[in-house]
Amino acid sequence: MKFFIAFINLLLICLNSTSADILDVPINFTTIQQAIDSCNSGDTILVAPGEYRESLVMRRKSIVFASHYILQADSNKIDSTVLKSSNGTIFNADSCVDSMIIIGFKIEGSDGDQGGAVYAYNTKVNIRNNYFYFSGAGGWRTGRGGAIYALESDLYIAENRFEYCSADYGGAVYANNSVTVIKNNFFRYNHAQEEGGALRMGACKVNIENNTFTQNWGFRSGGAILCGNSEGFIRNNIILENIYVDLDSAGSDYGGGISCSGPNAGTATLRILDNLIEKNTAYSGGGGLTTGNNVLVQNNLIIANKDGLGSAIYVTGDTRIVNNTIYGNSGYSTIYIKSGGPEITNNIIWENKLSNEWKTIFKEPSPGIPVVTYNDIQDGYNDPSNFNSDPLFRNILANDFHLKTTACGDNSDSPCIDSGSPFYTDSLLYCGAGLGSSLSDIGAYGGGIGAPTTLQNEPDIYPGEFELIKVFPNPFNGQVKIELSIDQPKNISVSIYSLDGSTIRILYKGQMIAGKKVLLWDGRNEQGITVSSNVYFVQIALDAKIYFKKLLLIK
Repeated sequence: MKFFIAFINLLLICLNSTSADILDVPINFTTIQQAIDSCNSGDTILVAPGEYRESLVMRRKSIVFASHYILQADSNKIDSTVLKSSNGTIFNADSCVDSMIIIGFKIEGSDGDQGGAVYAYNTKVNIRNNYFYFSGAGGWRTGRGGAIYALESDLYIAENRFEYCSADYGGAVYANNSVTVIKNNFFRYNHAQEEGGALRMGACKVNIENNTFTQNWGFRSGGAILCGNSEGFIRNNIILENIYVDLDSAGSDYGGGISCSGPNAGTATLRILDNLIEKNTAYSGGGGLTTGNNVLVQNNLIIANKDGLGSAIYVTGDTRIVNNTIYGNSGYSTIYIKSGGPEITNNIIWENKLSNEWKTIFKEPSPGIPVVTYNDIQDGYNDPSNFNSDPLFRNILANDFHLKTTACGDNSDSPCIDSGSPFYTDSLLYCGAGLGSSLSDIGAYGGGIGAPTTLQNEPDIYPGEFELIKVFPNPFNGQVKIELSIDQPKNISVSIYSLDGSTIRILYKGQMIAGKKVLLWDGRNEQGITVSSNVYFVQIALDAKIYFKKLLLIK
């Protein structure tokens, strides 16, 4: 079952509201367009299972489009309610200022020049719990958004699957000059002939969070994500095995996983935080990511990426690279500085493979002086605050890059504990992260409390009532503890999901009193069968808000 969301309850309230009508297709209307033409803003068009071939025009109305999935959260209703294009884009929304909601459809084989499935201009769009397959935007180097195109819009995309979508720019999603929230989605096998195998964002306010991007292709820049002249967050994503391929060697941008730059003017920043960036490839530069001006790269695991120049990071501006673990990447250099004066602080840069006589950090003779301090760098660096010592990770074979410490039962203490810059404090003694007691620890799990990580106008799906959520140990072998703490009684559900969105186990559902509650998951599904080693998610839902944490089960 796709991620269950409490948002469905809100829609059910809307369905029963006396101020809005429900238009049933095909009972009341033969086609969806007939229902659109007859409805008023605020109405819901409820579509029964079946296959529908239409290209819909919204008539500047605010409409909820929903399959029967919203009635019982039955994912079979998504598979059995199929929308296909009869002529171009399926959903055409021009200046639907209030909102348009699309929930619970399988959308496949659509094709339009701007947005294969959804075109939105000056519109608020909420797209949830849909499957997008083989959706494309055509036109020679003009097709934008294989599945979704948004211009000057508020775009909210949550809990969808995008597979085999294609365009010239933004294989799955293209957005420009928009407020864009993209959360809890799964992107696989999408490709762009130009930029952004899965996503292409330009001049946007973005929050790209808790998504999985795997095996997407960008043929000029950004295997998974291209985000230019934008501010906001790319946070807590899995970015795995994506590829940037410059077919004719004419590309000027790079980035196997991510290619990004912050706003061209002002003090705003694009923050890349808490991501797993692994096994991505770029044949020119930036196997993991390429960064420009006004970008912060912090608390990421950047591992096993490869390319020509800058196997982990290719820098083209004044980027801040702080508290990352950069391990096992292979290429000419690990961090390649094309231009700019980046800050490189509190990072572990270890066991990366270099070509010939290249250095771990290589700077071209261009303007800008990098500041490289308080790092654990295997071949060293000229500032005396840097050092060269085995960081003592807990379990590299299990991708556990936490630092060893006797305070948490390990047999030794990592030299990276409390060895960071005095400008970054980390006073929490917690075995999952932040092991030191004074200065920041070096590496992905060190550093102080970051800046606020929400955008204005973002739908509120993160629970402010949670004072604390702990998941430990993580990775785990046997059982994992999930500790919750809330400040007032709430109806709450806690479930385990697989990487592809299937429900593995429901751990708790009901009323929870204020205070702490500890739940255990023993790595078994609802049938009592032990699941395999993999990445899983624990979802905590209360009222209309949702929180996700990644789990890594290692056997």
